[in-house]
Amino acid sequence: MARSERAALVQEIRRHLNPDDRYVNCTARLVVYVRGDDDRPRPFLSYLKIYGGVYDRVAKRYVRDEAGELVMPKPGDVHEIDCHPGQVQYLTVHRKKYRRIVLVGATGSGKSEALARRRWVRCLQRPNTRRGLTAPTNSQRRTVWDKFVEFGKARGWIDGEADSKKQIRTANGCVVDVLATQRQSREKGHPTQGKDWDDCGADESSSMDDSAHVDLWDRGRNSPDYTVDEATSLDDYPSFLLRLEAMRAQPEHYLIIKCYGEDNPWTPSSFLEAKIAEYGGPESRMTRRRIRLEEVPPDRLVYPRFSL
Repeated sequence: MARSERAALVQEIRRHLNPDDRYVNCTARLVVYVRGDDDRPRPFLSYLKIYGGVYDRVAKRYVRDEAGELVMPKPGDVHEIDCHPGQVQYLTVHRKKYRRIVLVGATGSGKSEALARRRWVRCLQRPNTRRGLTAPTNSQRRTVWDKFVEFGKARGWIDGEADSKKQIRTANGCVVDVLATQRQSREKGHPTQGKDWDDCGADESSSMDDSAHVDLWDRGRNSPDYTVDEATSLDDYPSFLLRLEAMRAQPEHYLIIKCYGEDNPWTPSSFLEAKIAEYGGPESRMTRRRIRLEEVPPDRLVYPRFSL
């Protein structure tokens, strides 16, 4: 349930009286981590570009100086968006011409984390906007909700959450609708219908049916720069593979980025080695598809593991 009018009024008064409540440090820069010799993440590169600014909750905008430049906190107070080399392109690409930007992630690559971070980068870039964050089912929606909220809370960027876990308010005035795209029945439409978003993020998008993808695109009817950011595994669902081929045929409108588990320093090497063994060895079809992201054809066997 949304906050009561009284609670909202009390919070607004506090912002007027207390500068600590009025101004929020909504700045961040990318810091790239790599795998160290001890198999632990270590910082490798810190980007100079700073996203966001100091947000004035009363004026509803980023604070600017007399010259019109954004006011920035001290360098040491700028928050960190931790990522690995395989996620950098996905987090930094902002060309308006793309309709969809798809991150295809291998096992252990951190694709859902990358989607949550990209949602925050977009929120910092454009305050006071309405955005979507979706997943195919309610259980998957709760997962992406947790990743987005956990990242924002650690930096003081969450202003409020709906008890239904369907809406998040950020400290810089953004509203993020977190919804599942799956229809409850043929008679009912998608839960995303009727929303107007400035952009959208879709986790596990390979599991969404074609009508859900069409509806997500329709949510940007009032935004000229609307983009759908996707994150997914390389599943071999026919509809998903056909969609990938159609997007590859129009590189001017669609961008597909691959992300690998060995690039992720937060995924232990032992985990990837165990997965390769579980998948049947380094040259098995599962390893080539789930670890190396090779689009290999089917084995033409119903039960390949039980073949003689």
